[in-house]
Amino acid sequence: MFGNVRHTVMLLVAACLLFGAIGAKLTDRAGMELPEWTGVGKTQSALEGRAYQKKPELALSTLADGTFQSTTEKYLSDLVPARDSVLLANAAVQRSAIAAANVPFAFPVYPSFFGSNYIVDPVHRAIYNVARTMNPTLEQGAHVICDSIARSAEKHPEVQFVFNLVVDTYVSEHNPSYAYVSGGCTEEWLEEHVFERLGTSVEIVCDSIESEEELYRDWFLTDHHWREAKFAQSYNNMASLLGWPSFKEADAVISVPEWYGASAREGLCLDYPDTFESAIGPFGNLTCSLDGKEVERGQMTAVAQGKGLNDPLNVYGAYYGNPNNVAYKNSDNSAEGTCLFVEQSYGVPLEQLVANNYETTICVAPLNTTVNTSLEELIAQHEPSTVVVQFGVYGLRIGSTRSPNFF
Repeated sequence: MFGNVRHTVMLLVAACLLFGAIGAKLTDRAGMELPEWTGVGKTQSALEGRAYQKKPELALSTLADGTFQSTTEKYLSDLVPARDSVLLANAAVQRSAIAAANVPFAFPVYPSFFGSNYIVDPVHRAIYNVARTMNPTLEQGAHVICDSIARSAEKHPEVQFVFNLVVDTYVSEHNPSYAYVSGGCTEEWLEEHVFERLGTSVEIVCDSIESEEELYRDWFLTDHHWREAKFAQSYNNMASLLGWPSFKEADAVISVPEWYGASAREGLCLDYPDTFESAIGPFGNLTCSLDGKEVERGQMTAVAQGKGLNDPLNVYGAYYGNPNNVAYKNSDNSAEGTCLFVEQSYGVPLEQLVANNYETTICVAPLNTTVNTSLEELIAQHEPSTVVVQFGVYGLRIGSTRSPNFF
């Protein structure tokens, strides 16, 4: 009896979703305006950070390999009205069940939903990724990247090479889930698979999370990126090595009282709003170009596009700018030389700080975007005096996949 009721309820829910999706599509085509929360007419999911699936084209080849069926399923799923709200509500129900089951065990953290790669830390009102293991894919990626940098450094003794490794929340021993994961990141792993392979021609700067207190203070509570105090420390560590002037924190030029980072979005938990502040604003002596065309960067990106910083799900990217292939020119007559800054998204807040020390700074992000050229080709093209590579440990896993020709 109970099984029949359950099946009936599931069929009714599925029918509601299906007919709701069809009705939403028809309403949108008819030009009728619906409330924004329904998501009808949108082409992008702010929560998932992706474009919705376009209507698939029927063809014998896609039918044969199953592509048409899978994309059709995705297309219909994306048509469900208030999709983001449905995903959040479903995750909240699961999270409540997990929290209730955790009561007798009193674990300080638990999954944000069943099967989630993110954990909820209710005491600190934070959401973090589950600590990652040092698997063979990560080892292979680290070897590809470090061996390539070591070869380039030996080939170009006239160029100063610096490798800045960020031991981030993905792998830090202070990640609240680190103790529950086997095969986590250790100093021995970093020494064997990163530092030893870089050799003696590359200078190394390692930025780690030194304590639990630092984790909650200097890193975002719902995002894997660092706050200004920590990336300023990273910059100053490199500055002392390269002779750059240090960066001193100033009054914030921007403050967003409530925003939700990638961990909150992907963990489907918007229970804990975080704060965002930065004193990094536009540097008047720097101009930025993309493919030879002058563009706005960082804070000015959002303003130039008329978006402001009103999207609480994308404040970090809207303010600092997303990793991209950009070039900075410095009008300060005292600035000399060229810096090739090979970065991940951790480095985007540092771009202008780094560029302020050189006449020209070239920024590329081969782990975040597809870069079709190679490190050696960029060195030959721009003849840099300094090459700075700044990667997070977990990012090393895609060393040979995202931009296979770079390293």
